[in-house]
Amino acid sequence: MRTNQTFVDIMKSSYCLSCIVQNDTEIDLVQALLSNTEIQGCEECLEGKKTKLLVYFSDEAEAGRAAKIVNDQLPNTDLQITLIPPDDWLKEWRKTMKPAKLTEGIWASPDWLPPELAPDDLWIKIEPEMVFGTGHHESTQLASQCMVRLKEQIQNGWFLDVGTGSGILCFLAEKLGAAYSLGVELDISCLNNVITNWTQNRPGKLMQFVFGTTDCMKQGLFFDVIALNMIRTESLPLMDSCFRFLKPQGRCIWTGLISEDREKIKAYIQGSQWTVEREVELNDWIGFILEKRA
Repeated sequence: MRTNQTFVDIMKSSYCLSCIVQNDTEIDLVQALLSNTEIQGCEECLEGKKTKLLVYFSDEAEAGRAAKIVNDQLPNTDLQITLIPPDDWLKEWRKTMKPAKLTEGIWASPDWLPPELAPDDLWIKIEPEMVFGTGHHESTQLASQCMVRLKEQIQNGWFLDVGTGSGILCFLAEKLGAAYSLGVELDISCLNNVITNWTQNRPGKLMQFVFGTTDCMKQGLFFDVIALNMIRTESLPLMDSCFRFLKPQGRCIWTGLISEDREKIKAYIQGSQWTVEREVELNDWIGFILEKRA
């Protein structure tokens, strides 16, 4: 899950859309609904026994569009838009940030926020310029868990991350021993963040990033493991490409899926060329390790 703005923009005046939500499922739904809007940042805070989700925009019209998207799906949600003065929002946000535990023994955090590492732990340095892709979201953690489970296939193999965002899964693949990692990303605003993260992690094996669709990839490329960490509506149209680029004995990691969509996703899989090797779940998010149907 990604946004089209960086934290640098938050230093300007912003518009805050506040949403009073009833439970974690509604939080996840609002974040998924707004994944294609121009979010600058978001945070959660308690208001009594309920949770207030604060979503920041640089443009009042974009904040209004986001409010309409949420209201269309959750018509009873308390929504308000307020102007935020240009104070140091980023500095205040940094005070609350903690390292993200992707899975057992694997951490992600900025260079200025090192985790407490055990001797064999892995640390991926991710600068939080993009609101998502820092490792804190359950979908990224599920993808990471699946990658560790597929470590033998990733080692000395080829890894593809479709919708790479900050590049976090490519950096994890390299640390798990991938000989070659490729991240494909449609959103060019991720470029500077990817460059920063590459510089800080300094991968020792071949790693490349391509900005565009999977159509810009060379034909004849085949991967041992492919990761696709996007909400269902964005990822479904890409499943055929993943199938085409996967080696016959390869595995596809499909995460970023809300548990409410479980039956729709399983119906798609049942009628497709895929078969489920393993299903994973964390809070209100699910994922699958898929292989090509024999």
